[in-house]
Amino acid sequence: GSLTGTSSGGSQSTPSQSTTTPTSTTSTTTRTPPKGPVGISIDAGADYTNSTAVKLQVVWPAGASTMLISNDGGFRNAASVAVAKNVDWKIRSSGPDRLPKTVYVRFVGDGIDATKTFTDDIILDETAPVILSARVTYIGGARMLVRRPKGTYRVDLRAKDNLAGIDSVRLKLGSKTIVSRDYRARLLVTDQPIAVQVCDGAGNWSGWRKLT
Repeated sequence: GSLTGTSSGGSQSTPSQSTTTPTSTTSTTTRTPPKGPVGISIDAGADYTNSTAVKLQVVWPAGASTMLISNDGGFRNAASVAVAKNVDWKIRSSGPDRLPKTVYVRFVGDGIDATKTFTDDIILDETAPVILSARVTYIGGARMLVRRPKGTYRVDLRAKDNLAGIDSVRLKLGSKTIVSRDYRARLLVTDQPIAVQVCDGAGNWSGWRKLT
């Protein structure tokens, strides 16, 4: 996500109100701000998330004691909490639509301009990727007279994700063994794979697809 000191414009979703009061995950007994420029980051600056539950990393200005947080740029129904380095927050689901979500924060305290707004945004992607085709080919090793010969198998894979892209692959070898790999259109393994699934950059997994 991007960090800025004013409300951001451009292509972002219509803000919505949070239905969950955030809870601090660190002690608020100290008001000494963390090092770094004042502002917030969602999930440590990640571009995508597959969950409405996110974590805000906060750097507040010296003198601030509380912060107002909202999914609405006008701060309607904003939550007021003590400043803390990490705060749990909930953004609103978009369903199948993959949209950027913006969180708005203002700091309150002695000598603080409580009208200054800090924002960050993240794309909420709750849609799983799709495996278009998956095929396995035995290319060498033990004799084919063996039912599941040891040797090298090639997996040819085509998968699609319209936003975050395909990130990783899991292959099921036999009934129990599962191996993970970075996504490639062609993979080589040393035992016969029977099923495959893929994960996108937001962390959404497809279902298992039998290999033929």
